[in-house]
Amino acid sequence: MVGAAEVDDGGAVVALVALVALVEVVVVAAVGVVDDDDCVRAGAGVSAVHKPTLARPTDAIGSTARHRCMSSMSARSVVACSRIGDRFEQFRPVSIAFIDHAAGGTASCSPRRRSVAVVDPIERAADLSALGLRSRRWPAGTQAQLEHALAADPDARVRVAALGALVRRGSAPAARRAVVASLGDADSNVRRRAAELAVERSDRQLIANLVGTLRDPDSLVVETAAWALGEFAESSTVEALAGVAHDHTDPLAREAAVAALGAIGDPAGLPTILAATTDKPAIRRRAVLALAPFDGPEVDAALERALTDRDWQVRQAAEDLIGGTGPL
Repeated sequence: MVGAAEVDDGGAVVALVALVALVEVVVVAAVGVVDDDDCVRAGAGVSAVHKPTLARPTDAIGSTARHRCMSSMSARSVVACSRIGDRFEQFRPVSIAFIDHAAGGTASCSPRRRSVAVVDPIERAADLSALGLRSRRWPAGTQAQLEHALAADPDARVRVAALGALVRRGSAPAARRAVVASLGDADSNVRRRAAELAVERSDRQLIANLVGTLRDPDSLVVETAAWALGEFAESSTVEALAGVAHDHTDPLAREAAVAALGAIGDPAGLPTILAATTDKPAIRRRAVLALAPFDGPEVDAALERALTDRDWQVRQAAEDLIGGTGPL
């Protein structure tokens, strides 16, 4: 009886797998997919079409589903096969087809498949992000594929994913090129991510680019660039950071610049930090903490004033800094 039940259960599961595969094939066929047998590259429109590279199966059911999916659909249902694999075993495509929308590219298909190739941007971004997390060496051409996506993909989420993969796993020159290009991207989210990733390789050649980013029209980009410059702790950036701390209209950007000056700890930044102790509450708190690397009568006086600040968090920061001993 137990054996019969197990057989019945196994048959039900296999039937369910086949049904899921059929449904997803229909969905993919409805929205249009890239078929490496039926479709041809249209000029520069399709940069590459790659069949997915799969990990060793860990589940017999997943292996069966994968085999049926891949043998019946070839590369034209990369997305559907990937989803089936996610349900039953650990495998994903390492690369997918990229359509150069910026160049007006499309995929030309045979009469029996008339839909235009369109890969969902979230799927593209997910696969590019996965490339940045791979422990093995990239297949040949992967870095060029990522650089193409960074330069030409119309979706900012895909460009961010390509940027992250290049910075984490690309060559040092490729990572530098990616950050520099992305700091000038039209989308502020890409620029902000580029400023954040600039510190990942500790590439000091990017410092000048980050200083230029302090003039970005988006305050969040300026905030991130200021943080990154604080991580590099380069004294040559003090003047530019002081300008942001003094003059920027967004308190968030001023606060980040003050924090960076404290992280650098250069005496040239001390006057700006002292001035920030009279700014808005959040900036005053940050300025008190930024006084940690400094000493002298001016610093003592500023901390003494902070002990009686109307904002309790400013007072707490001053007490923490001087060891909770009260006024100096």
